[in-house]
Amino acid sequence: MLNFYEIRWEYEPRSFPVQWDGDGRPAKLFTPDFYLPDEDTYIEITTMNQKLVTRKNRKVRQLR
Repeated sequence: MLNFYEIRWEYEPRSFPVQWDGDGRPAKLFTPDFYLPDEDTYIEITTMNQKLVTRKNRKVRQLR
């Protein structure tokens, strides 16, 4: 869809730490699916599998 509308995108270009261990190193990361550089926007696409949705939503809340 992004290609069809000629929207520039990058696939999983960056991961964001959302949890750290006792030494201050990232222990859990959130990696959005797409980055739209012209909009400076990250997009996460999810599934209908509730188990996966819950895990992704938790990481998004931690990122905020």
